[in-house]
Amino acid sequence: MSAALVGREEELQRLELFLATAARGPRALLIEGPAGAGKTSVWQAGLEAARATGRRVLAARPTQAEASFAYAGLGDLLRNESAALADLTAPLRRALQVALLLAPDTVDAADAADQQAVALAVLAVLSRLADDGPLVVAVDDVQWLDPPSALVLGYAARRLERAPVALLASWRTDTGSPVPLGLDRPPAAERLERLALPPLSLGAVQRLLKDRLGPLPPRPALLRLHELAGGNPFFALELGRAVQAGTLRLEPGERLP
Repeated sequence: MSAALVGREEELQRLELFLATAARGPRALLIEGPAGAGKTSVWQAGLEAARATGRRVLAARPTQAEASFAYAGLGDLLRNESAALADLTAPLRRALQVALLLAPDTVDAADAADQQAVALAVLAVLSRLADDGPLVVAVDDVQWLDPPSALVLGYAARRLERAPVALLASWRTDTGSPVPLGLDRPPAAERLERLALPPLSLGAVQRLLKDRLGPLPPRPALLRLHELAGGNPFFALELGRAVQAGTLRLEPGERLP
């Protein structure tokens, strides 16, 4: 197991069960937690498990800096699926090509895209790809997905009926944003699972530090580190690195770097 997944055995089992269920019909799983909780590591493990069982995976990893680029996330998911686009009716194919900037004779293409037609096209493409076998649509940090992509992907997620499409998304919950893609609204809510990542135990933090940083600090310092990090793996590693560098002694009342 990757060191980044230390202490996440139960969550990995939930991922495997989710993928098995989604092979029989549309499902969605939100991997959720605050910054540094390890959501991306668990999300990536889901992608690897899906690929290991022969599933087709469409993946996007949007960033906050790209959230203003219309259909950037959708482009990451579908730009290489030219065969599925070819099966669309001409109006839907044209709308999706415009949105993905694949129409050479269109200026300011994303701004000119017909959003309803794009949404229908995305639904048709996902259904078509799922005809060939279970499909996984994966979005990391879904809170940074650009609004047009989020709108059409949510539309498709709510209208998939029997196609074996698994929507796997990681979601940073400390941004104050609502549940993404409208997944908490019917009928998608009935197919939604939420996988909240709890804080790591002291033992898991100890294993994480040993795997990633080597020798551990004395036990009193380790207890203090776990307390300060609140079980957050990213914070624990940063504190551990500060201890190794000699910039932090983990003494009561000491200012954090």
